[in-house]
Amino acid sequence: MESHACGWPALAIPHQMLPPCSMVLTDGGLLAAKITSMGDSMYALVGYVANDARPGRDGEGPRSRFWGREWQRTLNLPYATYAPLIAARQPDALVPHLGKIARIRAAGIVAARSTRDPYLLAAHAAALDALATWCGVDRDKFGVYGSAMYKPPGTARDLDIVVYGRDASRRVAARAAGVVPPRPADHPHHPHFRTPGAKVTLDPRYLTGEHTITRALIAGDCTDSGVEAIDRLWVLDAAEGIFFPSRYTLSDGSVLLSYRAGHSGWLRNGDELFGPPLPVFFRDGTRYRVVLGCETLRARRAEAEQTGGEGER
Repeated sequence: MESHACGWPALAIPHQMLPPCSMVLTDGGLLAAKITSMGDSMYALVGYVANDARPGRDGEGPRSRFWGREWQRTLNLPYATYAPLIAARQPDALVPHLGKIARIRAAGIVAARSTRDPYLLAAHAAALDALATWCGVDRDKFGVYGSAMYKPPGTARDLDIVVYGRDASRRVAARAAGVVPPRPADHPHHPHFRTPGAKVTLDPRYLTGEHTITRALIAGDCTDSGVEAIDRLWVLDAAEGIFFPSRYTLSDGSVLLSYRAGHSGWLRNGDELFGPPLPVFFRDGTRYRVVLGCETLRARRAEAEQTGGEGER
């Protein structure tokens, strides 16, 4: 099989067959993780861009070195910084109404790695086997993504895993909740955890499969209602919050739909929200307030009122 200089194989199957969270490298220098595919394009979040050191054009993303070159991390950059970095390398990847969700044309993919790559799974078999046993979940519900795909073994700080399917995700999340302290309201990151007796720290992402609203946003099959304030709305139902994209039902009946990875599993019932006005889309009787550009939200925990704490304002 043909291999790119990064060590990944060329795309040997249609990108539509890659599981979500699989990663691709483009000819413009984007390293991106799949969300979904529609038509001839894959839609993804760009984690890194090749750092070409062009004065006055590149932003302030953290630098990292792998594959013999320097990269800028873009995942948590605000959209105003992110967009010029993408446009300088792959202009057609930017789709204004999709925020940081990039369009990756099939013709521009030069290499790819699946979360289900047999060599990747074998390299991390011990950690995945331990997780499957501890949670009582079939091993084939797991995949590996993130830095394990592009950095040498043993150099990553933790192991990024993806759990596929609603039931498997809820089972793993429930088990992990017993060993992970609650996240503070002002620190939205993934809930890292370890299985009992293990040395490997796991960073999970939970996926239910194709999400209808994501495809509707891509296709423009929603009613754009402009932007609306979110301040002082509170979380009515956080049951769907663990997944990516995260979904939280708010006190006015709208749904907070966030493509910011750190928002998954962050909020709890009763938490009060503050932040910038968000784009609002209407579909099938539901209003969605959507985090598309890595907007920063803040939360005041419900229990702060009961304990006398200040919370996050």
